[in-house]
Amino acid sequence: MSPKVAQSGGPGMSALTPLLAAALLIAIWPALSTSVLSSVRFGGHGLLELWDAALINWLLPVTALLLSQVVAWILDDRLKRAEFQDDKDLTGEVLYRHWIFMLRFVAPPIVILALVMQVAGLFS
Repeated sequence: MSPKVAQSGGPGMSALTPLLAAALLIAIWPALSTSVLSSVRFGGHGLLELWDAALINWLLPVTALLLSQVVAWILDDRLKRAEFQDDKDLTGEVLYRHWIFMLRFVAPPIVILALVMQVAGLFS
């Protein structure tokens, strides 16, 4: 954000304000969980432990699944192939075909299985 937009409170600020507020709230939670909020517990777990579990066990796998599927199915094929292209060697094409197969058909079941195991772990 340019200083001019920040000073004028222009159109960029109206869209940026909710993001800044969300970032502040997200940052305050772990920062205070070891001091002021250290006595707050849910089910025997502290706030930092819950935040860590939510991010690692849920947000990271879901983000990886969504991102891999957007790249595999929606992103322009020319852009993806360009990352593997080598004019001197054909191994780039072979690597690309293997990579796209893994993104489309191998990664999703593994991530979904991991999420199912997380759900099963909640009830055991």
